[in-house]
Amino acid sequence: MAVLLNEGSNLCLRLEPRTREHDGTRGPASIRCTLAVEANRHRPDGEHAFERLLGTDSALVLDLDVICLVESLEALLSGASAQADFASAVAPGFGVRVERREGADASEPACPYVVEAGVDLAHVLEGIGGAPVQPGTDLALFRFPATARALAAFASRLAAEYGRFPTETRTNPAGSRA
Repeated sequence: MAVLLNEGSNLCLRLEPRTREHDGTRGPASIRCTLAVEANRHRPDGEHAFERLLGTDSALVLDLDVICLVESLEALLSGASAQADFASAVAPGFGVRVERREGADASEPACPYVVEAGVDLAHVLEGIGGAPVQPGTDLALFRFPATARALAAFASRLAAEYGRFPTETRTNPAGSRA
């Protein structure tokens, strides 16, 4: 599970790959994921836990999109780029944009980055009221500051998590999958 925490560690973006949906032979290589924006809540028993504010267990993420996100985060952290962008190519839609704050230096101890995570509400609103919902017309945006360390950890964990779902399939000489 890849988690991007905000500066105060009380809000996070969680992307958790669950199953390989397509291996790239009959459709674009993709993985079914859980995507959630979560807040740290105090429980009555005194414990703390992250609880989902908004999310979906059926986000489909293309492998190429993940590669592009990790590469753009690395470019942002190295100073080669001023922002990193990601927008899912398939429904339910979501996107992430990370920008360096104006005048901020990545070596500052403060949070020099701003994360914007947008989630398409079409999958949430489908069953409400019986009215048809068009994807992309209703969005929820979460904006929070983040440190370079949190971004590097998120990119590293995201690459490691997706590495657990290889796209290679072996075939025997007869052409069927092994």
